[in-house]
Amino acid sequence: MQLTERRISRLNEFMKLCDMNFHPSLDSLKAKAYFSKWLYGYLKKIAFASKKEDVLSNAFEINLLGISKKAKLSRNTTKKSFRELIKLGLIMIVKDEDRYPNECYKIVLVNDKYISDWNKYEETFNFKFNAKSNNA
Repeated sequence: MQLTERRISRLNEFMKLCDMNFHPSLDSLKAKAYFSKWLYGYLKKIAFASKKEDVLSNAFEINLLGISKKAKLSRNTTKKSFRELIKLGLIMIVKDEDRYPNECYKIVLVNDKYISDWNKYEETFNFKFNAKSNNA
């Protein structure tokens, strides 16, 4: 789905809340849900506010309904984007046995800085977590 002028005008305020520095692979990805990139940017700004070099964020809770209201989008659009980010490997849900269906999700976010390439067979990102070496 494409980001039309009408959608851009509705998302304008929300985009200001997002981290706009995306990995080139994520930036060029043809996502099925147009909001996926912006949802990731919003979550990334929250999760990596003080730890931009970390591979994984600390676990934190998100409320999809609250995000939908901030972005002025339907809850289904936000859920679709959330599920797509899980499929891409950028979000991991922390299992919580006591979670009720309508409660907040507890998630861990993967930093897109460590994307190495796109796996077209599995339709997910591959990540490279190796430390930099000082080869002469």
